[in-house]
Amino acid sequence: MLQYEIDVPLYELTGMIGKDGAEKSYWACFDSIDNLQKVHNQVKSEAGFKKKKSLYFAALKKDVSWLKKEFEARKAAKFPVKWLEADEIEKHYQLKNTYGGILSDQGGSIDAFRLAHDTLKFNHKKGLQIFDKTEIIKTEYSKKE
Repeated sequence: MLQYEIDVPLYELTGMIGKDGAEKSYWACFDSIDNLQKVHNQVKSEAGFKKKKSLYFAALKKDVSWLKKEFEARKAAKFPVKWLEADEIEKHYQLKNTYGGILSDQGGSIDAFRLAHDTLKFNHKKGLQIFDKTEIIKTEYSKKE
């Protein structure tokens, strides 16, 4: 399952690193799903990428206030999200005992293992050398590109 949410809600991340940095972090994650689809298509992968909706719902009544705060933060950042009440969630997704949630069209699913192998195969044909089960003994860093 692919979702653009990271471990820290947008409204909390804003308090930690500022509005600009938090929104850029979330947009990078949001865009990464579309970028992954492009890679999937470019390497002609059979990993089965599918776009899906994502529902971030409150399973406990006490979670509604912060989830609504998160919804407002995403809306303010222009993310295409919609708030669903519990009855709408039950009607459309057959999930009972929720207390509302954030619906987004930006989600997906993929066989990550297959995509990794298809991507390696694609690049191997272009000259990439692959060293499986090779121990890294030393790493050197330099400022040269």
